[in-house]
Amino acid sequence: MATMQILMPTQLSKPVRFIEKLPPMYFALVMATGILSLAFKLLNYERFATILFYLNNLQFSVLLLLFVLRLVFYPKAFLADLKSNEKGPGYLAMVAGSSILGVQHVLLGYSTTTAVILWVFALIAWLLLSYSFVLAMITKTEKPRLELVVSGGWLLLTVSTESLCILGNTLMQKLFSDTAVLLFTNLCLFTLGVVLYLMLAAIILHRLIAAKVKPQEFTPPYWVLLGAAAICTLSGAVLVGKMNDLGQLTDLIPFVKGLSVFMWSIACWWIPLLLLLEIWRHLISRVPIIYDVAYWDTAFTLGMFTVATYRLANMLDHLFLKAIPAFTLYIAAGFWILMFVGMALSMIKGLAEKRS
Repeated sequence: MATMQILMPTQLSKPVRFIEKLPPMYFALVMATGILSLAFKLLNYERFATILFYLNNLQFSVLLLLFVLRLVFYPKAFLADLKSNEKGPGYLAMVAGSSILGVQHVLLGYSTTTAVILWVFALIAWLLLSYSFVLAMITKTEKPRLELVVSGGWLLLTVSTESLCILGNTLMQKLFSDTAVLLFTNLCLFTLGVVLYLMLAAIILHRLIAAKVKPQEFTPPYWVLLGAAAICTLSGAVLVGKMNDLGQLTDLIPFVKGLSVFMWSIACWWIPLLLLLEIWRHLISRVPIIYDVAYWDTAFTLGMFTVATYRLANMLDHLFLKAIPAFTLYIAAGFWILMFVGMALSMIKGLAEKRS
């Protein structure tokens, strides 16, 4: 009779060795796919929205499994990244990705129960990851110079906070019978996200202006300067709609509307500057364009600006603004396709190198 062998973690870890170096920000793939799906939904491209919805569920499930395996088999690497100034904020993409997938489930008419589970998961992950990261940054004994501490990826603190607000408002009546409590909580999350954005964006802009920046250092996460402002706009627009529907906290509607327009204006201001910096990086300084997981932050930003502008137009009843998302949707979709092809080719190349 064959004897059963118990596989130890060291034995199991060999086939998943690549997980040790898995970038924390890989959930930006889920963020980008989810927001593009929602953009297609809002602009009445139902088939594309549905295809991306199913793809995003697969992507989320695979990445969640990989991250759990990384925590189990490589806890030192997992925690080292969490304590890193550069990589630590990337974990918060898990929160935003979960929240956006939850919104997909609701708006595309699928499982509200799954959306609630995703909201609970995102809330717990937000509490654990955001406070662990910030605490690690504060208690570090060795710290880099101030202008080198914060990068564009830090704005995932804003993105994750606002994503919780958006999903919470989308699920308002499903989560608690007392909607006033959750509505007020979401209002606090919205304003917290705006404050975090203003603080971090000021430090990042100071870093870009005051410190020498090499073209290689202007990485795709800096596009989150635009994406984070856009998600604040979207969060505010969704919040205003919920305030009107429930007839609660109506005195604060002008305040939320004003902040939403304020954040959209900031998002628009970043567009020319970021494009000029990309020209400086790639065309003038000749930095080659090579697929990097960080580019999913840019893909997310383009999709988020599209959705945020559409919802802002509805909130203000300024339909002329809808001409913008009708145009940017194609840019967002084209960039997403380029990144997906780049990711696939990168994986194929990696497998070929291993076999050889």
